Amino acid sequence: MTTTVADILEQRRLPEHDEIAAMLSKYFVGPITDDVVTKLRAEVERVLADPALHAGMARGFHPGNGGRGFGCAWREELAFRRTDPRSIDLAAWIAWSQPGYPPARPFCPDAYAGTWIQREPMTSPPARWVLERDGRFSAPATSFATRTSWCVHRQGTAIDDASVWLADNARVGFKRLVVLGLSPSELTLEPATPPTIRLERA
Repeated sequence: MTTTVADILEQRRLPEHDEIAAMLSKYFVGPITDDVVTKLRAEVERVLADPALHAGMARGFHPGNGGRGFGCAWREELAFRRTDPRSIDLAAWIAWSQPGYPPARPFCPDAYAGTWIQREPMTSPPARWVLERDGRFSAPATSFATRTSWCVHRQGTAIDDASVWLADNARVGFKRLVVLGLSPSELTLEPATPPTIRLERA
């Protein structure tokens, strides 16, 4: 992708206070205080004023260099598929990667959220999967019973070109379930090991 002059200007622009406040409110879990907004804006200003530091931060932001944040709403929406951060993307990455800021909001689209009944493989009684909009997860009596949170990592622009990630309380590792199909009434997932899972909306 060609970098334009407009792109460069956007990378170097210091976001307004209200812009950073709106970003934090949307992509991080509050409360978002004025002190936090002021602190983050000052940090972005400091980075933008130092070309070497800015370049280093930009390299750190790149998903291929470890600055992933996959499954976080800021990465999956605000900065989706971006490798060179705009200044507002950089602000989100700083808030996610450095201490002293609110936790990042998980990416939990409405198309996935809700209660689902497992139809395949069959269980008796049918297992229930609950994917809360705030990222909480429960699926008792399944192989994912120890998992307590969920999020979605996008591979493409389509809502079903993605994988569902399930984490336990330790959040050491994720179970990744590839989305094979998604409709308002059905969700089909492929775990790392068979069988394929077919869920029906309750």
